[in-house]
Amino acid sequence: MTKLERVDNQIAKTKLIIAEQQERLRGLMQQKIELENKDFIKMVRTFKYSKEELQAMFERREKENENYNDSQTSSLKFEFNDGGNLLSENED
Repeated sequence: MTKLERVDNQIAKTKLIIAEQQERLRGLMQQKIELENKDFIKMVRTFKYSKEELQAMFERREKENENYNDSQTSSLKFEFNDGGNLLSENED
């Protein structure tokens, strides 16, 4: 095996390792987002706001954000069960 072939093999192995690590990173980032969302929902539930109060609060916040960055602002909608408890949040 020539020196060039060895370098080519090392390049191929390195690219494979990088691809595997990028996939791992994507999974970890998704896991982080899910954990942050769960923590946020727990925090919101501790305030014991009514669904109307929560929606009004987020609508006010959304309007404030529009002044800073229209492209990154999303609409938050919350789902509640019949008892008024927060089930989940959805982004439009």
